[in-house]
Amino acid sequence: MLKTKIASALLICLAFNKATATPIELPLGPITSFGNASIPSSLLTLTQNPAAPAMAHGKKESELYNSYGFGAVGVGVELGDWGTVMDKLDALSTLDPNAIDPAQLNAVVAQVNDAFSTLNQLGYVKSSLNSAVPLFPMIYSSQDMKSVYISADVSAQTKINYLDSPVQVTGVDSISATGALYTKALYRGDISIGYSQHLMDTSIGTLYVGGKVNAISLSLHKNVQGQSIDIANPGATAFTLDPSTFQYQQSLAFGMDVGVLLTSDNLQAGLTLTNLGNPSFSYPVIGQNCSTLPVAEQDSCYIAVAHSDRINLLETHVMTPQLKAEGAMLSSSGNFVVATAMDLNAVNDATGDPVQWFTLSSAYLPQGWSGLAAPEVRLGFRKNLAGSQMGYMNIGMTLFKFLALDIAQSLNTTTINDAGNTTTVPRSLLFSLGFAANF
Repeated sequence: MLKTKIASALLICLAFNKATATPIELPLGPITSFGNASIPSSLLTLTQNPAAPAMAHGKKESELYNSYGFGAVGVGVELGDWGTVMDKLDALSTLDPNAIDPAQLNAVVAQVNDAFSTLNQLGYVKSSLNSAVPLFPMIYSSQDMKSVYISADVSAQTKINYLDSPVQVTGVDSISATGALYTKALYRGDISIGYSQHLMDTSIGTLYVGGKVNAISLSLHKNVQGQSIDIANPGATAFTLDPSTFQYQQSLAFGMDVGVLLTSDNLQAGLTLTNLGNPSFSYPVIGQNCSTLPVAEQDSCYIAVAHSDRINLLETHVMTPQLKAEGAMLSSSGNFVVATAMDLNAVNDATGDPVQWFTLSSAYLPQGWSGLAAPEVRLGFRKNLAGSQMGYMNIGMTLFKFLALDIAQSLNTTTINDAGNTTTVPRSLLFSLGFAANF
């Protein structure tokens, strides 16, 4: 079936690509539930708002408070609405170009164009990989509530979709669709050094401030590869994508984040402003001087030019500033917390997809040595207010005050009907495993 061939092709291409590269916005560990909210007992959440490490120490009784990460890894996948796509493509499987009434040819062409336009709009696959380097983050705090911290992360992202073109008709017995597989992939490495401190005590709480400098290495790739499909014989279509031919362009840039946190015994609120300095990175140039390229690369170049009305041939990814707000309410015992966080403006990730997260969560936080016996349990909801607009339910727990497990499943689903068998699957899944300890 044509729909099976196309779906399988994109998923197989993604599998090959995932081994070499894989949303940068994939959360790690408790961040899956808490979002940008800074929770003193959750180390990974303390590296988002630069003011948070000093705040966490301010809530401890010990004179010195040091925290160490022992690594974390998160994986995720996001799918387009493949149920709608496959329904449209499945309808093409019944077409027989050799039996089309010439009077109906225009209607058939319109149906084929509509199916491939839907594939272009909804038929994408996006995979994610994110990891905190072992031994990071590190937080060192002094008795006067000043903290220095270092974090190091590596991540990757891949997105594949199909670019459609109007079908070509050669007589009434040959209808072919000529489009392209469009792939974006990247590797990213971050090293951040930050400082935070207690600034002042006010009548409503204690104010902490902080800032961090981020060194960001980003290697970007994009590829346009032609793909012709004969509607009369879709089974003969061969989908191929060779990641070994991908060429990445690497750039190094620096940015800065600043943050403030106001805390009282049971309440806290904060703001973070990220990406000051607008770090920018260039994709490899495509669709330029095609005739001067090696013969093997010319087809891809000319196809990119043909689709230049929808893709940027000279693309630069700019990490624009984003303002984030957070708040939390803790019980008097510190055992229970309700937290929320929200990005106040949308920004684009490196594949060009808009990202603006909102999270709402609650958690049970065992105190002291009881955390070795009773797990920390987190429940939450997160939603991308821009781009995909997908919402997720999250659940997570921390065992032995050391091992954090978190999973998120989208509430958005897609229903696939294949040969009478109907399957409903979530459009996105996120999973994270992390380790951390406080001393």
